[in-house]
Formats: sequence, structure tokens, C-alpha cells
Amino acid sequence: IQDGSVQRRGRAALHRQVGLPVALNTGNWLYFWPLTLLSELGLPAAVECRLHRLPEAAVRRCHEGQALDLTARIGDLHPSEVRAVCRLMSEWKTGSLMGLAAALGATAAGGDDTIVEALDQFGIRLGVALQMQNDLCELSGAAGPLKHPEDLVHGRVTWPWAWAAERLPAWTFDALQVRGAKLAAGTGDAAVLAADLLAALGPDPRRPVREGLSAAYADLASAIGPHPVLAAVKAEVDRLERKYTG
Repeated sequence: IQDGSVQRRGRAALHRQVGLPVALNTGNWLYFWPLTLLSELGLPAAVECRLHRLPEAAVRRCHEGQALDLTARIGDLHPSEVRAVCRLMSEWKTGSLMGLAAALGATAAGGDDTIVEALDQFGIRLGVALQMQNDLCELSGAAGPLKHPEDLVHGRVTWPWAWAAERLPAWTFDALQVRGAKLAAGTGDAAVLAADLLAALGPDPRRPVREGLSAAYADLASAIGPHPVLAAVKAEVDRLERKYTG
């Protein structure tokens, strides 16, 4: 709703299917239902208290990241600011949720502070990498025709812009940035700009995604040591990457 999207994960967005009031009410309800489920796990009171505190912090941070996403525009940033804004937005908006998922499981299972923190950081980094993949899929058209190129049309700060700012000469990036600002104002060809921005990323635009996922997994393995679950984690990371790619 806030993004003005008509599609999510290959299907019509909920507010397009059932209307804005019902979709808003459902989305708000989903904030509270998981907290009810936590209370039904039958865990020790101290553990349950910790589990309730984790979503409070994560959901607040997600809202802050979404606020940044809604207000930051590519035409307003200096090239040196693009990556920092994009990373902060990704860590807060997407990384916080993935970190929460990992930390909840570790906490419920009785993990110590070191394990919970390692998994939280892994989840945050995994979320950033998947946001990279999502931004790239939307730019390339892999996310579907209704999503392509939604981010460009709205002038959003995305990872392709961050990578282009690092790769391109200043004057070349400035020219693309001006076109991005004009497109957000309603002037220009979104498909042509999408193709030009994608071309600016070089022959292997998914390399930062792969490197981010590999580094996150390697640091997790180093932090928790040999563990039989690591193979399952790696398989799930690979599955998520393939899912976002397709």
C-alpha cells in the first residue's frame, strides 16, 4: 500500500484483491497474532519475556527503515551518500525481520547471548543480501512485468543505484541520476533508464549478492563453530537466492 505496488511475489497485492480497508486491517492484525502465538509455546516466563521484547525492537526498526525508504529519493543524494543510505534502509527494513526470525529461534531454543547475537547478525546480513537481489530482480524484470521498473518510477534509492555510484565516473552517474529524478517527476522512459542502469552494473551484477551471502554464512560458521544445522542453513540460503532470482 505504502509503496503503491499492484503486485507482490508474483500475485496481485492484497489491497488490490480485497480493498484497502480489509487489507489494512489484516496487515495490522498480523503484527499482533505472532505475539499471541509466542504466549502459546509454554516456555519459561523469562524466555517468553525475551521473545516478546525482540519483536518490539525489530518492528519499530522496520518502520524506521520504511520511513527512510518512503522519503529518500535518488535525485536528492550525493553519489557518496547512496550506498550508506541504501545499506541503512536495507538493514532496518529487511534485515531487521530476518534477524528477528533467527534470534527468535535461537532464544526459544535456549541459546546463549553469543549464539543469539551471531544469528541475529547473520539474519540482518542475509536480509540485506536478499534486498539486493530483490532490487536487482525488479530492475531486470525478473520480478515480473507489474514490478518492472517500479522502483525507478518512484525514484527510490536501491542497490543498483548504489553499485552504479561506485562503478561509474562521476559525470556518467550524474547523468543517470538526473534522468532518474526526471522519471520520478513524470518525464522520461522507464524501460530505457532501467536498461542503461542495468548495463552500468557490468557483466555480473549479482556478484555483490553472492559475496554478501557467502560472507554472512562464513561469519556465522566461524561464530558458532561446527554444527550439523549449518548445512541446512546453507541449503536454505541457496534456495532463497534461487527463489529471488527466478
